[in-house]
Amino acid sequence: MQNQLPPRPAAGPEASEPDAVRDARDILADLIEWHLPDQRWSTVEELLTDTEAAIAARDLTALAHAVAALELAGPDRIQRVSAPPDRSVPQTVRERVGRTVDAMTAAYPPAGPAPAKPSRR
Repeated sequence: MQNQLPPRPAAGPEASEPDAVRDARDILADLIEWHLPDQRWSTVEELLTDTEAAIAARDLTALAHAVAALELAGPDRIQRVSAPPDRSVPQTVRERVGRTVDAMTAAYPPAGPAPAKPSRR
């Protein structure tokens, strides 16, 4: 039996991006599609505060915890008949998600080269 090398990591910006940052990007992209009761949206806003603080502190462990909490606050697969009605993402949460993504991009810029801008000929 030959010794085999483990597969090489994928090339590109995702290859060097920390797992917590990649997971945060994924959950924030999903979050704007959620439908939740008002009380759960309040919880999501509190967790966005934790996410923003973790990004500002560049604390990947805290970011991973905030992302895990956001995942748990997400929509349930099964709802009770007596559950309060769900609503789509409030505008305030949508705006916070945008600011959080911007802060994360500033704190953890993509590793690859910036895309070339089209020339104006």
